[in-house]
Order: sequence, then structure tokens, then C-alpha cells
Amino acid sequence: MTAHPEIPFRYRKVPPEAQPPRLASYVLSHARLTAPLLGSSLLFPRRFDAAVAALLERPDAAGIAPAHAFWYFGGALHLWVEPRSLQRRLSDFVADHRGARWIGASFLDAADWSGAVLSLRKSPIHREMGQLVRADLEFRRIAAYQSLLRRAELGQPAVRNGIVLAGVAEIDAYFRYCADLAASMRQHGILPRRELGRLQTSSSTHRAARPRGIDRAERDIGVAVTETGELVRHLGGKHRTAIARVLRLPRIPVEVRLVHVRWLKRQMDRTGLPAHQALPAGLATLASGGDDDSCAREETQAESGLEETPRRSPP
Repeated sequence: MTAHPEIPFRYRKVPPEAQPPRLASYVLSHARLTAPLLGSSLLFPRRFDAAVAALLERPDAAGIAPAHAFWYFGGALHLWVEPRSLQRRLSDFVADHRGARWIGASFLDAADWSGAVLSLRKSPIHREMGQLVRADLEFRRIAAYQSLLRRAELGQPAVRNGIVLAGVAEIDAYFRYCADLAASMRQHGILPRRELGRLQTSSSTHRAARPRGIDRAERDIGVAVTETGELVRHLGGKHRTAIARVLRLPRIPVEVRLVHVRWLKRQMDRTGLPAHQALPAGLATLASGGDDDSCAREETQAESGLEETPRRSPP
């Protein structure tokens, strides 16, 4: 049988067994260390505008380190959105004719994402959290709990938060963490990470289900801006997004981690601003619920969605 050739610069998702390593820690550390200089108002605008122009010409051109973009744009990347507006997710690992890789290495991208953007309702975590909330957090009653037990018994345990759910103890610890998270979100909603304080659910109580390193690295729910201006979940926040949707929370805090340059080009054309100024303007428009790509997004989201519980009155 003849293999179909890869379409250049069109992403597809990568199965777990074929996923390459993420960036080496020293690469990420170097980006963070250089952010005060390379993300400064003196250097960053020119670098960013040049990277956008290059990617519009060549999708394989060099991007911008996320740490540098976070340093420069700061709060402009932090939005409040309706959780129901997040219908899809972008795979953390993608592949095209250049091979497989982790997609979190650049803040900008120019490829076709259509083969790597997936419905949230297909995520096992979304199914687990939906069942958990609808069972009033009594996790041993839900089908997902029994399914994880069967996987463990068959020697094919699931992995959640970097923990192998190899037996009853691990599975119970995982669902206890999720139940406490859901209870906190039901009472308080989701606070931005910088405001969590004493309300932070993850602590030594849940260390068996959630390593300390994940807590230290966790940020607001990550999102990417697609070519059409759709916000899709990306790089972090699986459980919070799923619980927020099933609880029908009115708003959640998200952080923009990745931007498609063709959407950004439309914002440049619309505003007449250079890329580094058009981005905050475009994100503000997205956050307000108005943009020029809403029809395209409605078409792509038509088959997406999750079953949700009736809205609860705030305590």
C-alpha cells in the first residue's frame, strides 16, 4: 500500500507512544533568564514584528520564545472567558513533514492546525470530571472509576498528572484531588493563580495524586488563538476546564500561550497597527466577545460540546 505524502505544514496529533521529549529544561531556563532583556520594550517590539513577518512568508521561520512574549505583553495575555466558549483543544504534540515535536516552544505559529485541534468532549479527563460532578463527587459510583480500575487490573494503567494509576490507592487519591478541586470551584469559582492564596486546593494533602513540581509550574488555563480567532485550550488546565464547563461557571481566567500569525495579520489589517500593538488590541476584542471571525468559529464548533449540569446559584 502506498503511503500518502504529508501535507507541508499541516499538523496532525501524535499518539502518546510516539511523542518526543519536550524542550530540555536548560532551554526553557535560558529563555526565562533572557526574558528581561529580549522581552524588554527596547528590543522585543522589533523582534516580534520581524518574526510575524517572517512566519507569514515562511511557516518554518523562527518564532518567539514564549517567556519573552509573556514578559513583554504581561497582563494583556490574561483574559476572562466563558468556559463554554472553549469547545476544542490543540494537541501538545504535533507532527508534519518536519517530524514530531512539542508545540510549546514558540509563542507564534503559521502551520495548518486542522489535524491537531480536537473536540474537548473526546477527552477522557472531560468524561471523568463530568461524571464526577454529576455524581455529586461520590467518585466510586461513576463508570470512569471502574474503567480506571479495570485498566490497572489489566496492566494498562492510565496516567494523570504524571502519576501512574496502578491500583486502588492511586485511583482513589486522584479522584479525591479532583473532588476537592471541584468542591472548591463550586464554592469559589476559579481564581487567577496569582490570587489563589489559602484557597489553593493542591497541597501536601494531595501529593500522592499531584507532584509538587506540577503545583509550582501551574499557571492559568492555557489557550491558543487559532487562525479563525477561536480560543482553544492549550498546554495546561485540563481538569479546571472540564469542571468549569460541567459546573457552568460564568467566567474563568485563561492565559494566551500561542497565537496563529494569520489571525494576527487580520488584526494588523483591521487596526492599522504593527504586530506587537495589534496583538493586545485583538485579544481585547476576543475577550469582549466580538471579532470578525465569529461565523467561521461557529462552523468549526458545530459538532463540539459537552453535557453540562444545570447552573447552580452562587453560595
